[in-house]
Amino acid sequence: MKRGKRSWALGILLALAAACGQASSSGGGSNTNWLRRCVDDSQCGGSLACWCGVCTPKCTADDACTALDPQAQCTTGTSCSSAPAPGSACAIRCQSNSNCAAGFFCSDGMCKSNATPSGDHCATERSAREAFIASSSTCKTDDDCQATASSCSEGGLPCTQSFYLNTNADLAEFARLSDALRACTTDPARGPDTCSDAVCDLVPPAPRCGALGRCEGSTQPLSCNDHILELTSGMGEVLNGADKACQIDADCAAISLSSSCYVTCDAGAVAASSAAAVQLQIDTLANSECPAYLQKNCPSPPNLLCLPGFPECASGTCRWSNALNCDTAHAEIANLMLQAEAAAPRDCVTNADCTTIARANTCYDGCSSDAISLSAAGALIENFDAIGREKCPAVQASGCSFPIPPCAPPSEVLCDMGKCTFR
Repeated sequence: MKRGKRSWALGILLALAAACGQASSSGGGSNTNWLRRCVDDSQCGGSLACWCGVCTPKCTADDACTALDPQAQCTTGTSCSSAPAPGSACAIRCQSNSNCAAGFFCSDGMCKSNATPSGDHCATERSAREAFIASSSTCKTDDDCQATASSCSEGGLPCTQSFYLNTNADLAEFARLSDALRACTTDPARGPDTCSDAVCDLVPPAPRCGALGRCEGSTQPLSCNDHILELTSGMGEVLNGADKACQIDADCAAISLSSSCYVTCDAGAVAASSAAAVQLQIDTLANSECPAYLQKNCPSPPNLLCLPGFPECASGTCRWSNALNCDTAHAEIANLMLQAEAAAPRDCVTNADCTTIARANTCYDGCSSDAISLSAAGALIENFDAIGREKCPAVQASGCSFPIPPCAPPSEVLCDMGKCTFR
C-alpha cells in the first residue's frame, strides 16, 4: 500500500470538528434514532436511512444537517467500515471518543450513539469489547497510554486499526474480545460485516492522555497528502457505487476526476443515464476538499500530458479504456511520480534544507525532481520505488524498453522566501 495511491475502499481520516464534544446527547432533538447504530433501514424509521452503520438523513450541504446538531456536517462515508449508499449524509466528525458527547463513541471518524439497535446481531460481543475499552483506557499522563491493533477495527481510530488503552490493560483479553466480535460480524448467516480492517496509515498517531483522562491518539492537522487521499478515496467510493450496466459502448459516459487540487489522466466510466448525477457527486467532493488544500499553500497539481481514452462496454459493465502500450504505461508511471512529487514539502529556512532527487525507479527515468525539502527526500524516494514495485513488473513483462532521456546537469537548489527552488 502506497501512501499516495491507495485502494478506493480504504478508509480515511476525517478532520476534527472543533466542538464535536458538544454533540447533542439526545441524538437530534425529537429524532431519537439519529446516529443510533443500525444494520439496515428498517431500524431507523421516518426519513432516516442506515448509512455508514448509523441512522441519519441524506444531504447535499451542511445547512441540511445543522437542525439536528450545530456541529453536524454533510459528510461522505469514505472511512466507513460498512459501505454506505452512494451520496452524503449528516454526521458529527471526530477522531476519538473524547470528541463526542456522553452516550456517544467515535467510530469511522464520526460520533455514534451507544444505544444498541434492535436486531444488532453482534450486540453481546460488541458491548463486551466496548465495556473493556471503557474500563481500560483511563489515564493521568501520556506515559499511561499505549496503542494496540485489533482484529476488528470497528470503533478504533479510522485508517489505523488502532485502539488506545492504558498500560495496565490486559491485551490478551482485548484480543480475545476483538476476535469474538470479528467472528460474529464476519459470519454471513448472522448479518453484515462491520469489522473492515482497511489500513491507510501504516504508523498510528502516538498515544496520549486526553483532556478527559482517557487514552487517545494524538491529533494533527491534515497534510496536503491527506487532503488528496480524502478526495481520491471519496471519488472512488462514488464510482464503486455508481450504475455501470451497459449493452453497447453508447450506453457509457466518461466522468472527469480532475479538479483544482487534483489532476489525473484517469477517468471514470458509468452508465450514461446516471453520468450527470455521478459527476455532480464527484464535483461536490472536490468543492469540499480543494479549498482547504489550496488555503494551506499545498502544491498546485502538475500539468499532465494525457493519452486519449474512452468509455466502453465490456461484459455488460462500463469501464474506462486506455489501450495498454509502452507509451501509455510509461506515461502513467510518470504521472504517478509527478503527483507524488507535487505533494512533497518544499519548506526551508536555509539552502541546506533543500535538495533534489532522481525522478526514477526500476523502469522509468525522468531526470531530476523539482527542488524539495531535504527532510522529504527519503519519503519521496520510497514513493517513487513503491510506484515502480506496483507498475514496473507489467511494463517489463510486456517487453517495453527502458527510455533514458538526455538529462541536463541538475541546477543548484536554494531556499527562497521559505520555499525550495532552483537558482
